[in-house]
Amino acid sequence: MLKKITKLTLWIIALILAFSLLMAWRLGVFVTINEKKPETCKPIYLAGSAEDIEIDYKNGIAYLSMLDRTGLIQGKDVQGSIGKIDLKNMPWVIENAFSGNGLENFRPHGLSLFGNTVAAINHPKNRGDALESIEIFSIEESGKLIHQKSIASELIDSPNDVVLIDEKKFYVGNDKDLNLSSLEKIQEQMGRPYSSIAYYDGNQVSIAIDNLSSVSGIDAIDNQYILASETNAKRLAILKRDFESGRLQKVNTFSLNGSPDNISTNGNSVIVAQIPSVFALIQHFIAIQKGEYIPSPSKIERLTWSKNKNDLEEETEILFLSKGVDLSTASVGAIWEDTLLIGSITDDKMYVCRLGE
Repeated sequence: MLKKITKLTLWIIALILAFSLLMAWRLGVFVTINEKKPETCKPIYLAGSAEDIEIDYKNGIAYLSMLDRTGLIQGKDVQGSIGKIDLKNMPWVIENAFSGNGLENFRPHGLSLFGNTVAAINHPKNRGDALESIEIFSIEESGKLIHQKSIASELIDSPNDVVLIDEKKFYVGNDKDLNLSSLEKIQEQMGRPYSSIAYYDGNQVSIAIDNLSSVSGIDAIDNQYILASETNAKRLAILKRDFESGRLQKVNTFSLNGSPDNISTNGNSVIVAQIPSVFALIQHFIAIQKGEYIPSPSKIERLTWSKNKNDLEEETEILFLSKGVDLSTASVGAIWEDTLLIGSITDDKMYVCRLGE
């Protein structure tokens, strides 16, 4: 009997150890960061962190989702804004595109731009109780944004990013299911798909696809295909649109070495911000709560879309990989001409790097 108990105990210990190692691997505990950065990079300091950046390539304007997210993590009552940069005029200067005035609460997250319309995710102060919303803006000739309307739905329950497919319709990535049990939350961290993408057709909201693994970024590569970050599964989902219903079908996936966040597309270029180590990111957030600072690594990678195959090419290029001392928690990368703009979850600056040197 003692031998059986000992054997069972050893099996339990082995299973716990195996599970712990698996979780450590998934969280990036053992990741080694071999930095790779352009020779010329400099910060542009902001009033808050720019978690998302959208470039209006036609007019040469970058829009930034700005919020004191460090203050938010520390429990402060913060109000955000949307900044803008005229990319055609040097030196670049941050201006207000929308100050938040007119909205009782404005805590922007993901941004999207189509034509003369900008959409921004707006989180309520009491998340989980009040409805999340998507704020719709029109763009003035000056590049300033005029608030037009708010769209809210119980199906948009944990929005992280949004993509406009025309000036009236959009998809929203929900990064988690708010009704999971403790066991399901552990399974979610291991990559089990519990999140969804909602679709607004100009009149109502529906679920376009579910069973995705934590959608933290979403963008349209063309009028037929949508790319979505499955953050906990360390991959991109390639989704095909049904034009009539708006439903999405997963047709393929593309594996990454990091946990993807925001996606920026322009032509066949796909720029993906990634979290190299989720463990380091968690440590970073815990330190901020204590009023301290521990850097978290940053990664920006360029992928290429093949129109002939309707798929992503296997060959990729790392544009920026850092241990986080210069810029922590990179959440978005966007390219204007030969310059890479990098935004962060928590750092109150945008990093600007010259490519090709």
